[in-house]
Amino acid sequence: IAEQKIKKTNDAMQLELVKNHDIVADVANLTKKPFIVGFAAETQNVEHYARGKLMRKNLDLIAANDVAKSGQGFNSDNNALTLFSAIDKTEIVLANKQVIAKKLVSLINQHYLAKQN
Repeated sequence: IAEQKIKKTNDAMQLELVKNHDIVADVANLTKKPFIVGFAAETQNVEHYARGKLMRKNLDLIAANDVAKSGQGFNSDNNALTLFSAIDKTEIVLANKQVIAKKLVSLINQHYLAKQN
C-alpha cells in the first residue's frame, strides 16, 4: 500500500495479484461436510477440467459451462451447463439463464435428496 499518491512517472505500471483462498475446498473437507456444489467456467476440455475439480475439491456436484462458445455464458442472456457428479452427468441445453437456474436448482435438489437416502 502506497502511503502517498502514486505519480505517473512511467508509461507502464505493474499490478501484483494474490490468489484467493479456496473456501469451497475448505468447507468440503470439514468433518461434517455439507452437500457442496461447485462451478467451473471453462474454455477448453470442459469435462476433463470439471471432473478434475469435482474430485480434487471433494465436491458432490459441479456445474460446468463452456464460456468459449458464442452466444452463451458471459455477456449473454443464455447459457448451457453440464452437471457432473462422481457417477453421472446431466446436460442442461442452451436456454435463458433463468430457465437454466431453475433446472439447475431442481437437479441439485434431486441429487441432494438421493444422497440423504
